[in-house]
Amino acid sequence: MTVVHVFQNAASQLEKLINRWAADVIRTPPTTLDTLTQAILCDVVNGADFAQFQASSMQTQCYLRHAMAEAISEGIINCLIITNSSEANVQLTRIHEHIFARKSSSPCIPK
Repeated sequence: MTVVHVFQNAASQLEKLINRWAADVIRTPPTTLDTLTQAILCDVVNGADFAQFQASSMQTQCYLRHAMAEAISEGIINCLIITNSSEANVQLTRIHEHIFARKSSSPCIPK
């Protein structure tokens, strides 16, 4: 299996995990959907006022997936280095698998 296939498989698994996590949060939200949506949008779109914004559960789930994907891309993927060493790449792949195997926690929304 090539490194490309490893990353494609990891990306596919990550996408499934994000979708499942977002669905679980919507299924048993930690707060009202309006509050959850407002918190997500305030975090993703800095400085905007979403105090009166209302969203459906489907929209909120999409916002959750977007926020998680953005956090992962900025906080993890863009910080890892790919090398010319196959041994180093194997270790990086293990790190990716370890990070992505962790269960996502639901966001903390103040009441």
